[in-house]
Amino acid sequence: MSTEVRAATEAELGDYIGCLKTAFLAEREVTAEEVSWKAAHTDLGRTFCAFSDGALCGTARTFPTDLTVPGGSLRASAITEVTVLPTHHRKGHLRAMMQAMLADASRRAEPVAILTASEWPIYSRFGFGPASERVSFEMRAPDAQFSAPRSGSVAMVGVHELRSLAPGIYDLIRPRTVGALNRDPEWWDSLLNVEVRPGWPAPKNRVRVVWRDDGGHAQGYVIYDTTEIWSDGVPSGEVQVRELMAATPDAYRELWRYVCELDLVGTVRANHRPVDEPLAHLIADGRVVRTRARIDHLWVRLLDVKECLSGRSYSEPGRVVFEVDDPMSESVSRFSVEGDSKGGSAEATTDEPEILLGITELGAAYLGGVSFAALAMSGRIYERAPGSVARADAMFGIRPLPWLTTNF
Repeated sequence: MSTEVRAATEAELGDYIGCLKTAFLAEREVTAEEVSWKAAHTDLGRTFCAFSDGALCGTARTFPTDLTVPGGSLRASAITEVTVLPTHHRKGHLRAMMQAMLADASRRAEPVAILTASEWPIYSRFGFGPASERVSFEMRAPDAQFSAPRSGSVAMVGVHELRSLAPGIYDLIRPRTVGALNRDPEWWDSLLNVEVRPGWPAPKNRVRVVWRDDGGHAQGYVIYDTTEIWSDGVPSGEVQVRELMAATPDAYRELWRYVCELDLVGTVRANHRPVDEPLAHLIADGRVVRTRARIDHLWVRLLDVKECLSGRSYSEPGRVVFEVDDPMSESVSRFSVEGDSKGGSAEATTDEPEILLGITELGAAYLGGVSFAALAMSGRIYERAPGSVARADAMFGIRPLPWLTTNF
């Protein structure tokens, strides 16, 4: 069985969508509207499809984005829509697509590749490390008592008003949120349902609210869905927070206060939130906020190690020498990394290595959300020079922890 990896043609988009649907357990039937939408929203030159004996059996595509890293940002190749038909598993199709995508990213001078994984074990063998996590939580809304005085004002807005306000608010947040991605106009149109994607259900009970400070400036917004629930005449409705973005502490507090004080609501739920969400510290009883899940989110794969290590700042001044093993390129490289809060540099060196690690482990630790100490304790890296792991953690570690703000 031969494998070919190449870009999909427009005529093959129906098979592409069908492969996606099958792999993600959806109805395989593909409509003409779905194909038309996909053709208008896909750069076919960045699709990497596997063909077995001429038939499409795997999909993947990439898109360029800017990834916020400590002290700056890097151009990244974001990998998405990765599937292999269940009839073609374990035949090397995924590896062939991944090799093609990583090589293409390098040619495009995108020094880092990123993705979100449907399952943990898939991508570490390709050099991706789990660099950030996300949490899902819920709370009993009537028990969430906020002690700080109110400020500013909230207002419900329509889709188009939020579309005009949200990008400006997000652009205040993104540069200081490690792990955040930029959002182009197409992302905003899709996220805010300005354009409803064919085959995707339109939201039924979606509400959009903007918070403005006392000067009238929009500093935050929340998008949520509601579900009406009654039990023996007692209201116990639910709110599902889809996105809450706040550029200031006041905006953050007041938007959460707003959703917790909605009439007829018993439970507020939120997914894809940062692991160090400070909400519990704003209310009288922090145990009201209950974490229901904490899982990996953004996976990072360094392609140009020197550029990535030079492209971020470091929390504490220091220098450390890494020896990095990259099995996919069958190479071992040694880098001297030096930096402080103003920036960093990385150079190839012949100095004795202080820490031995794989490209997967370096990707996990790169954004500062995974400690070198944890990797060393789990046997994933090896400390040759005593004290180097602690020094690396002081340099790389950040607070707040990384947060992927945009699912893809």
